[in-house]
Amino acid sequence: MGWGAASSGWITSSEPNPNGPSIIVLQAYTQGAGAYGHVGVVESGVSATSANANGVNVSNMNWNGGWNQVSYWKFHPGAGVTFVWHP
Repeated sequence: MGWGAASSGWITSSEPNPNGPSIIVLQAYTQGAGAYGHVGVVESGVSATSANANGVNVSNMNWNGGWNQVSYWKFHPGAGVTFVWHP
């Protein structure tokens, strides 16, 4: 994942943006995501050390059965996870 974002000029990384906001992209069936995967907005935990140790706090729409609801969840960098942000 990330080739479309990268080809459009966005930065893609296995770690969240340490200098500001980023979007987390979960591949299908990664950390509870469904068959289509999931995206959310990283709210905190953006340093690499914090993200790896404690995860990142993410605001989500329609996560975990909460249709049409904003919820907050903690995800961790790792396999099937990409972070994207605009430079």
